[in-house]
Amino acid sequence: MKFILDNKIDLYQPDNDLLGTKIYSDTLKKIIDGSEESDKSLSIGIFGEWGSGKSSIITSLKESYKKSEEIKFVEYDAWKHSDDSF
Repeated sequence: MKFILDNKIDLYQPDNDLLGTKIYSDTLKKIIDGSEESDKSLSIGIFGEWGSGKSSIITSLKESYKKSEEIKFVEYDAWKHSDDSF
């Protein structure tokens, strides 16, 4: 049997973009970089089916800003808080 592991991947590594989601990471980076010219902050949500590449998009985007002092990421994992009462 061959199993596919459910791991986040860095889309900027060669041959890792198996789901064709690098274009989304690149587009988000352009949007974020363009927002630096304004005084507005951004909140970005990524929605999609399980296994569609959302985590990989975020992992790659975070990696592209790893050395940035201006861009900070806050991730909210709804699954970890699904039993919490608000």
